[in-house]
Amino acid sequence: MANFLGAYLVNQSDQDAALYTCKESSGLGKLSSFRDEIKRTEKANSVDIVVSWRNLAVQIDGSHASAVVEIVRSVASGVAESFDPWNFQLLDDGGWRVCSASPA
Repeated sequence: MANFLGAYLVNQSDQDAALYTCKESSGLGKLSSFRDEIKRTEKANSVDIVVSWRNLAVQIDGSHASAVVEIVRSVASGVAESFDPWNFQLLDDGGWRVCSASPA
């Protein structure tokens, strides 16, 4: 889960994130919109936004898991922060893969 968040939100690398994503990844549209919003905010305000996370909790039920995490957005200068709770659904398919994401 942490590897996916780092690849998708911090590094913004779809190629790297694909290593941690379910084959059917249509459930990631809301997270994609969230990432696009971050990019728009950076451009509109001429700031760099640093993305991190905290309070990651995962519950495993066989080959399925659900995760709850707070995604933290901080202006690089440290002036402002926001916290966004998200829910993720994962599948163990030769390693844990993120299948869907939605705001909590």
